[in-house]
Amino acid sequence: MPELPHHSGLQRATAAGERTLWIVFAIMAFSTVVFAIAAARQQAKNRIFSYITMFITMIAAISYYVMATGGGGSIVNAPGKHAAREIYWARYADWLGTTPLLLLDLALLAGLSGVDIVLISIADVGMIVTGVAAALDNGIKSRWGLYTFSCLFFLWVLYGLIITGRRTSKLRGDRVSSAYVGLSLYTVLLWTAYPVVWALAEGTNFLSVDQEILAYAILDVAAKAVFGAALLYSHAAIAEANVSLPSSWTEPAGSSNGYGAIRIEED
Repeated sequence: MPELPHHSGLQRATAAGERTLWIVFAIMAFSTVVFAIAAARQQAKNRIFSYITMFITMIAAISYYVMATGGGGSIVNAPGKHAAREIYWARYADWLGTTPLLLLDLALLAGLSGVDIVLISIADVGMIVTGVAAALDNGIKSRWGLYTFSCLFFLWVLYGLIITGRRTSKLRGDRVSSAYVGLSLYTVLLWTAYPVVWALAEGTNFLSVDQEILAYAILDVAAKAVFGAALLYSHAAIAEANVSLPSSWTEPAGSSNGYGAIRIEED
């Protein structure tokens, strides 16, 4: 097992990087409040997108709070003589919780089947798990092997979004399909930038930790807060895009209106 070198070339976040983390925490916290208010203004059966989007920014806010207060990081080997680097595993914990929810938002909009949702979610989890394993691996060469596995999982996610999702969304009508294509392409472009930043930061140590923080911060705000606002706007503007939960999911069990138990109806 490779040993950590002497940390004469250690790279860590400076005050500038910490300020960036606090700014993103504030943006994510504010977005969470906005999305919570949006959910409260809707009927219970129509709140699923607002709730999902709210939890995405809530998880991100917690992650950025942890990093801003000096936690959620580890020191690992980095390319270069006697080089080491601070890696924020809290960022990957964030992605492990938020990216499946982002995909669920898009999957529900497109009308993907349960099987497709499960498969794309499994691929997404595989992408994040191998990504964090690559980031925290002290073996410089083996790190790139894990990075490759992460990219392969990402290709599966891309296939689900671009091919399966686009095909399925057409069944919900032109307006829904147009909204899905716009949001999914926006997501694909942003998500494709993440492995590029990884290669320049965790992978090659080319970017400083502060530069890495800024790059991921821009991507996270765009992929979560901005995406969430655009998604909820699409649902407000396109009635066909709404997904209404059955009353059995929104009414308490044993309520007087007869709802509460999950029903299985026969054709």
